[in-house]
Amino acid sequence: MKAPLLTLNDGNLRPTVGIGTYQIRGGEGLSQLQAAIADGYRLIDSSTNYDNEGIVGKAIRRSGIPRSEFYITSKLPGKYHGYDDALTSIQESLARMGLDYFDAFLIHWPLPKRGKYVEAWQALVTAQKLGLIRSIGVSNFEPEHLDAIIEATGVTPALNQIEIHPY
Repeated sequence: MKAPLLTLNDGNLRPTVGIGTYQIRGGEGLSQLQAAIADGYRLIDSSTNYDNEGIVGKAIRRSGIPRSEFYITSKLPGKYHGYDDALTSIQESLARMGLDYFDAFLIHWPLPKRGKYVEAWQALVTAQKLGLIRSIGVSNFEPEHLDAIIEATGVTPALNQIEIHPY
């Protein structure tokens, strides 16, 4: 299976189909990811909050497939929305996965009551400039949150990943 590619607003390509790793952990999770990779999945979506970045990286390394053929996404948890904390968290996530860069990195949730998502977005913009992230985006942001980060930085997210359920 080779998923069609989508061109993001920053010019980077992203597979249209991937595997999410929520609740995929430990040895069983590693086996599940290895099976998904063997079946052709190349977009792997993770998060620091999922506590599985280590096995995601291990599955990628064990696959024997070049890193460049994967599209790896992770997300910034709310507790790291401060600018310096966000930059450190991104570097820690990369270290846990054993990667040099993320294809996409998202702010997991705006947490508007805390009011630090603009600061977190500024850190993602910096991390992208440093080469730690290729595409930056958000998750579950509403129009007013998007307006605030764009107004503060002039940078529009490459994607807004929205959680939906068929039921």
